Amino acid sequence: MQFNLCRSADPDGDRLYFRMDLDGDGAYELFGASGADCRHETTYAAGTRSVTLCVTDVDCPSSPLCEGAPRLHPFQCMSYTVTATP
Repeated sequence: MQFNLCRSADPDGDRLYFRMDLDGDGAYELFGASGADCRHETTYAAGTRSVTLCVTDVDCPSSPLCEGAPRLHPFQCMSYTVTATP
């Protein structure tokens, strides 16, 4: 599966910052900014799992996961079900 977040922007034109949990374990394996490390390819074994994508328009230079900013600028998250077939 290929993820491409390179052209993502909010309605104001602000750059977006994202984090993704690719396997449903609650840990974010992928994080970055649109235009930065914004492409990722993941190979899944057969089965169904949850993928969560979280996005914010705030750059948190002290941490790529924006650990100190959730109260002021929360990530907006959506979860998706991914089913891989052999």
